[in-house]
Amino acid sequence: MAYRSFFGQPTLDIQPNTQMDQETEILNENEATEELEITSESETPAPDALTYEFTAQTDGITALELLTEQAEVETQDFGSAGAFVTSINGTPSNAQYYWSFFVNGEYAEQGASQTILQKGDTITFTYEEIVAN
Repeated sequence: MAYRSFFGQPTLDIQPNTQMDQETEILNENEATEELEITSESETPAPDALTYEFTAQTDGITALELLTEQAEVETQDFGSAGAFVTSINGTPSNAQYYWSFFVNGEYAEQGASQTILQKGDTITFTYEEIVAN
């Protein structure tokens, strides 16, 4: 796409690069061309792209066991409340986002390590924004 401002200001062409999260900006002024490459590093991926869903194939497995069979997982132990998932496949919880945990579409009432599943139960972990009340 090209943008031209009034009074003879330069034209700015923005062309997407083939690599993710990179853009190449080309500034054309008269006949001189200057190329700038900008790499954006996002600490937090888009939440809508980060949902993991798995279905238990047997009775008696915990949600954490099912998740760790399918993904690289880190947890934090909260004693009697159980272990809570703090990172899935390298995406950690932080001050802005956390891993919400659902069983059969309902928000889980226990940590993943304490939630015992039955065959056919579906667990969902979604990277959600922390919203202050």
